[in-house]
Amino acid sequence: MAYKKRTTAPAKSNKWFYKSNPFYQCGYGLPNCTAYAWGRFAELLGKKPSLSLSNAENWYGHKDGYKRGKKPKLGAVIVWAKGKVGNGNDGAGHVAIVEEIYSDGSFLVSESGWKCAKIMWTTKIPASCKRSGYSFLGFIYNPAVTDKTVVKKVTYKVGGTYTLKTALKVRKGAGTNTRWLKRSELTADAKKHAQSGTYAVLNKGTKVTCQKVSGNWIKIPSGWICSKSGNEVYVR
Repeated sequence: MAYKKRTTAPAKSNKWFYKSNPFYQCGYGLPNCTAYAWGRFAELLGKKPSLSLSNAENWYGHKDGYKRGKKPKLGAVIVWAKGKVGNGNDGAGHVAIVEEIYSDGSFLVSESGWKCAKIMWTTKIPASCKRSGYSFLGFIYNPAVTDKTVVKKVTYKVGGTYTLKTALKVRKGAGTNTRWLKRSELTADAKKHAQSGTYAVLNKGTKVTCQKVSGNWIKIPSGWICSKSGNEVYVR
């Protein structure tokens, strides 16, 4: 089973974030980073976790039985400290959940924040794990998310026919630093499956033929499209 990332706020009927969430129960529910991270970890685990119920920066040093490390893994809690760990007067720290990992080492987290306007949101974190105003402590790994949970490696063969799982831009070359083609530059057949507008965007469900592969990009008759990014696959 593939890992399903969370990019939207949980429903109030989701017990892990509300009714069964210890932070919610004691008046520190969403929006709150610890309430969210506890809920998301539990949602993936399928049961109440033994994570810390203290300030975010105290989570990494808490003896909960979960493995830890300095590399991101899907479903893991990333922990940052604010000032000196354990000193709530200089900040409580921050926690978030790893939802997607990219080829350059950066990764996407879902998170929340105390009394913020939104319940939750996603943020891209650099491979260095640095966050302004905070000190990176490490990751707490979720035992329910194993290597088997991650999307299996997808390979593309020249001459093969594949289907777009989402709408994709068509570019001049293999990379986001290359020019985004205009719709008028597409082949006649591609235009039949393209969105209206000035620039070239092929619709979800479009079938394409692979002519060449370069990293996460494949060349099709009209140009280049991004086939995958991290554990997210756009073309199958």
